[in-house]
Amino acid sequence: MTFDSLRDILNPTVLKGEITLATGAMPKVTVETGQRILALLRRMAERQQALTDDEDAIEWGVTYLQSARPEECDMADRQEERWRAFSDFKRLDEDAQGEGRPPFHVRVVLVDSGGRRYIRSQLSCDYVRKTQDPRAGNNAAIVNRMMRVGWERRAKEGRINAARPGFPGQLSWAFLEVPPRWEEGQ
Repeated sequence: MTFDSLRDILNPTVLKGEITLATGAMPKVTVETGQRILALLRRMAERQQALTDDEDAIEWGVTYLQSARPEECDMADRQEERWRAFSDFKRLDEDAQGEGRPPFHVRVVLVDSGGRRYIRSQLSCDYVRKTQDPRAGNNAAIVNRMMRVGWERRAKEGRINAARPGFPGQLSWAFLEVPPRWEEGQ
């Protein structure tokens, strides 16, 4: 049965007509019958917000990607390429802090040759809370929402390391990975 409005369920004539059309039965229907049906529907149905959590997450992801500067990086090269990119991240973080800007304002996305994009998890979560939705929740909640809409991460925390070529030292950050052309499927 389909109703233009749930209020139509409270109209005995409309409700009786829909029941007869759907089942062939001719029941006695009152306003109270409609009220009981609405009460049952309320208990059974999930309420949805105007925008679902997934729709919000897709919007966050698209907005982030559109505002970010892509930087090519061969993520398979743990030494030179990855070290260069991670060192650039560190320098950009330090520059932003020196200028009194939060690091999430510097949006750089690493892009590998296959089109996969790598976004630092902490910065994307800060971006969401500061510019999109202050009630988005903690990092885990934001990351889980992004993964539900198709973003990915390696292992449990998404950590990726870069080793300094020829010298001791490494940099390590948690990343969210965005498959190639992710936003086209949204």
